Amino acid sequence: IGTGIPISAGISSATDVDWFKIEIPGNSNASLTILLGDIYGNLPSEYDLYVYNKNLVLIGSSATTATEAVTVNARGKNLRFYIKVVSENGTYVPQCYPLVAEISESSRPTVSASAPINEVHEEKSKALLYPNPASEFVYLNFNSPKEGLINIQIVNSIGQLVKQIPVNAINGHNQFKIQVADIRPGMYILRIKKGDLILTRKFVIAR
Repeated sequence: IGTGIPISAGISSATDVDWFKIEIPGNSNASLTILLGDIYGNLPSEYDLYVYNKNLVLIGSSATTATEAVTVNARGKNLRFYIKVVSENGTYVPQCYPLVAEISESSRPTVSASAPINEVHEEKSKALLYPNPASEFVYLNFNSPKEGLINIQIVNSIGQLVKQIPVNAINGHNQFKIQVADIRPGMYILRIKKGDLILTRKFVIAR
């Protein structure tokens, strides 16, 4: 399967096991997040998610009662990962489940082409957004050359606004603790809006 493209698959019997392969050519300096289930934490039945490296060594797993999410290190050359989806305790529903694999590059966040790059930017000494995956909260770090109101928005994978937090930025380094305990597990985009600039970063909520 490719990255960033949601697919649908199904467990058709109590002993059915679904396998998927992801290949990342060239040099990669990123994290790979595999999300099993939709953004509302729904799965047709209780399924478990396992992630293996190219040597079929288990490097990550998730076995909860809602959306499953696993994030693994994807740094190296010509990487290959295998994903296994299996029913828990043999329970299944003959209905498709959603699966998506997302790459999060270890680089500067995306900004709009018309934006002045030095207006709001990542704090170099710290991760912009962590922890990722998150459970109860995330920390957001960035530098601002001036004081002012900034809207922090969290949107889901289909572009719907889930949460908006207006904050007052100070001149220099800013850090904000953002509660996400009230948001269902899934993949989201955190977005900072300030003037013409839009700065975004993908993250996962998993419990």
